[in-house]
Amino acid sequence: MKKILLIIIVFILSVSASACDPNPTTQNVSLNTNITQSTIPLEHIGIELDKNEVCQGAIITLNPFFTPTNATNLNYTISFSEQNVVQFVPGSNNLQIEVIGEPSYMDQGTVGYIMITITSDFDSNINNSEQLYIYAIGTQPPQCML
Repeated sequence: MKKILLIIIVFILSVSASACDPNPTTQNVSLNTNITQSTIPLEHIGIELDKNEVCQGAIITLNPFFTPTNATNLNYTISFSEQNVVQFVPGSNNLQIEVIGEPSYMDQGTVGYIMITITSDFDSNINNSEQLYIYAIGTQPPQCML
């Protein structure tokens, strides 16, 4: 019995000593998780208007477009050269504005224009503008006649 007890003690001591060995024989394994995410830069932004000549009360659909179409950041801001001339149409499925007034400058009282500008939220140097001509009530085009 003493022999068996002695063998067990020697075995336990040898296992504990190998577990505390500062130079283990196992290899360290590491995993490099260096993940890179590619960014596709926006090169061009533009906006099309379904109408370029309108009168007060008209609704215009705006269609933004981008190059490339799969750019990482396609967020944008639309602004107007005059704030009290057009407003966004609430609840529309499309991006639409309504003409609610006349531009501050009307050429001979008949036609004026505002600039509609689209600007990339990613890079404010990427922008584009379109003119929207607004005719006074009672002037050309014929749809503005009372």
